[in-house]
Amino acid sequence: MGGFDLSAFFGQFREETEENVRALTTGLLALESNPGDREAIDTIFRAAHTIKGSARMLGQIDMGRLAHSMESLLSALRSGMLAMNASINDVLLASVDVLLALNANVNEPPPTDPNVDMLVEQLNALAAGESLPTSPPAKKPAPIVEPVAEPEPKPVPVVLEQPKPEPAPVVAPPAPKKARPTGEAPKLINTTRSTVRVPISRLDRLLNTAGELVVTRQLHLEHVADLEALDKLLSKSERLSQQLSERLTGQRVTFQQRREASELASQLQNLAQSTRNQLRLLSERWSSHSAASEALVDELEAEVMATRLQPVAGLFAPIPRAVRELARSLGKEVNLITEGETTEADRKVIELMADPLLHLVRNALDHGVETPDDRIKTNKPAEATLRLQARSLGGTIEIIISDDGRGIDPAVIRATAIKRGIIDTESAARLRDEEALELIWQPGFSTSAIITDVSGRGVGMDVVRAAVSEVGGRVDVHSVLGQGTTFTLILPITLLTTRVLLFDVAGTTYALPSTACLGGRRVSGAQIQMVEGRPSVRVDERSVSIVALAPLLEQRGPLPQPSDISNLVVLGPANRPLALLVDKLVDEREVVVKSLGALLNEQRLCTGAIALPDGRLVLVLNPLAIAARAREWGKPVALPAPSKRQPAKLLVAEDSFTTRELLRSMLQSAGYIVETAINGQDALDKLNLNSYDLLVSDVEMPLLTGFELTRRVRGHERLRQLPIIIITSLARDSDRREGLLAGAQAYIVKSQFDQSNLLETIHQLLGR
Repeated sequence: MGGFDLSAFFGQFREETEENVRALTTGLLALESNPGDREAIDTIFRAAHTIKGSARMLGQIDMGRLAHSMESLLSALRSGMLAMNASINDVLLASVDVLLALNANVNEPPPTDPNVDMLVEQLNALAAGESLPTSPPAKKPAPIVEPVAEPEPKPVPVVLEQPKPEPAPVVAPPAPKKARPTGEAPKLINTTRSTVRVPISRLDRLLNTAGELVVTRQLHLEHVADLEALDKLLSKSERLSQQLSERLTGQRVTFQQRREASELASQLQNLAQSTRNQLRLLSERWSSHSAASEALVDELEAEVMATRLQPVAGLFAPIPRAVRELARSLGKEVNLITEGETTEADRKVIELMADPLLHLVRNALDHGVETPDDRIKTNKPAEATLRLQARSLGGTIEIIISDDGRGIDPAVIRATAIKRGIIDTESAARLRDEEALELIWQPGFSTSAIITDVSGRGVGMDVVRAAVSEVGGRVDVHSVLGQGTTFTLILPITLLTTRVLLFDVAGTTYALPSTACLGGRRVSGAQIQMVEGRPSVRVDERSVSIVALAPLLEQRGPLPQPSDISNLVVLGPANRPLALLVDKLVDEREVVVKSLGALLNEQRLCTGAIALPDGRLVLVLNPLAIAARAREWGKPVALPAPSKRQPAKLLVAEDSFTTRELLRSMLQSAGYIVETAINGQDALDKLNLNSYDLLVSDVEMPLLTGFELTRRVRGHERLRQLPIIIITSLARDSDRREGLLAGAQAYIVKSQFDQSNLLETIHQLLGR
């Protein structure tokens, strides 16, 4: 289905599923009162069957799994093998609730729900005739209001959002209780709710307003500074008036003139003194008002921020299950240690980091952690350690993912980058080891020896950095070969406001998120040296290249050059920093970043804009885009020679006629020359006679299996470098490992087959 846009069908699927969910709910409730209602069972069975089929076609995995298990249980009810009971109905209704929640979020990638696995297990157990463990009955809640013996009913407190009770039946009055002491009122338990539901959109607007107040606080401080400056001017005016009076005293003028001049000077001094006194009083009042306002704004900011802050425990929650399942599928032993779960961060930050964090964890298990046998050979314990930590530092939060695995080999990174055309050989040789690690963030980069559904497609690491940059953070990587790798996500605690570094370039003020910067510096000309033809400066014992920011922003005017005193903005990451030459370092302050609007959403250079107290608008630059432009600046660009390469020639080995012809048609439509073989032996004969650029093979074939064919190819001197893709229905982990050991570079399971994945894999292996 890779050639179709499945998203075009999501709306129709949601509507259809809502109708089927309503049918399921109505039918299940009807079965509570009439368990033998055959028509109701048939209706809900058809509804579950429809949901299952449509969900699978659109790639909604959890919905398909859950609906399939519901269908199996309903099939047993339909056939009479099982009888409807309360336990079965409860599980089915709970499954309907989860289906409805998943349906509301249908998308690509498909939504998940942590309850699906448990419900599927329960449904399958019930379908097999097993009984579920029953929980003890819940205790009846104590009455809210203590009964009172008075014959006349007393008024009861109003309870918000409670339905009006039906009139109680008339009963005999209860026996009178012991009278209370005089003046003692009957004790009532307060039933008013302590919480209230607020739409997220309204809460977000409140947060934005609070953010604007934080920025307005800066304007108040500037007003105080203006008043203080005015006070200094008046003091200067008094001094000049005094000097004028003294000079007149020494001049030859008549007594009348001297007296008049002295009176005028005295009046001027008195006026200046009165004005200064009034100004100081006004300044004190304004300062007091600003201080009180600042305290209120700080309190409001803290309270509003608290409504968005959540512990990262929710972010960490899915990780243990994912580690357990992936470690088992990869045949590895991993001990997961989590720390700092109570550390709090903005709800939006936690939501946006869920997928990147999971990808980094999967990457650590797949690429970093060795198998138990390999670890024992290197004198490591068979069980690897994966550590997940969170800690807050000032206005940022750090999430650290570290393993004690094999580490990242810079030599392999360089070789892979050269092979994939990301960097040329000469540039790769100049990179230090810590700089070479930065290549893993390039789109399409992967060092995986085999392409599977877990890794090797080159998708993810660049997405991780983009997601971190979207919230104004950065991600650093540190690795020691043979000892392990550490990824550090540095994120803002809140998105309510953002700390930015302000600077001037060519007469215009710009900003960069503080979390993406390593600081601003003023350096002298003696500190600047030429390294490989570029001006550089030492930052934390590291030589950092200096690049003028003005030409990167396409600003007109003379190209800035490092001078006696140069202003630099040092851009991260820490292991590959970059110094941007700017005209002036202005300030670092807390601001609210506004969106640029739909018209400018496509551009990548700026992420938003901020309004300064004086009314000027300042663009917030995208640190990733600036860094990419800076590293390309001045690099020689060679025009590619006209391509004379012929289309790649592929051999497809498949014993099924339908599958063989489907693959042939698909690959020929993509522009490849395709020949086919009806079994493994036929493929080996053709490989010995002809030259091919890539082999696509099934596994279970007569005469020679795909695994044995791969081994024969790898043992042949002329053919051992031939790329091989295995496409099979064998989905067990042991089969995947056998394919890898045999020498295949990619392993694709037919049940997960997607045309675009196959074509992308071929493109990666051929490099064209």
